[in-house]
Amino acid sequence: MVKTSYRKRYFEDYETIQVPRKHGHGVRVLYQYKGMWCRWYLEDHTISWLKKLFLLCLLLNCLLYAGVSIMQTPLNHSRLMGGFAIASVVAWLYEIAGLIRFLLAKEWVKERSLNEINQWIIAGGFIRALLLLIAVICGITECIYAESILWTDALAACMYLVCAFLSFSVSRTQKHLFVDISKENNHVDEPLF
Repeated sequence: MVKTSYRKRYFEDYETIQVPRKHGHGVRVLYQYKGMWCRWYLEDHTISWLKKLFLLCLLLNCLLYAGVSIMQTPLNHSRLMGGFAIASVVAWLYEIAGLIRFLLAKEWVKERSLNEINQWIIAGGFIRALLLLIAVICGITECIYAESILWTDALAACMYLVCAFLSFSVSRTQKHLFVDISKENNHVDEPLF
């Protein structure tokens, strides 16, 4: 199997155009996108509403996770639970990167960008939800086994589960968005320099 570099794969969708410079001294190379254009198949007000909803979920998730992380509970002192919770942050970073790209996306995006956005949000959200669920189960099990469960542990577990639910619901919503694909190159595209 022949491996190609990311740069080579990225520029597969571009063709080079040589444009003479203003004063006739040499040429300037421009890259024109020739690949497929995609968009989420929703009405403008629906996509705007969905972006606002995703932003609200992201902010709420950040606030809840920051709040539960600083709680002084036996649940948060569980090493196994802490390991899974920290691992969930890595998946969360992918989800956040995908959400930011989704929030900043215009109506038409390049096919590779749309696939990356979808993969990051779907995979990151699902993996984070799964890791947080495992973390809560491990933490509660350790607290019950040590007979040191408090009401604050139940509150922290609920907050972790709400974070997992928010990530999972964003992931599932993104997975079920329909995509419209266009071969036409009449969409706004800025050349790369």
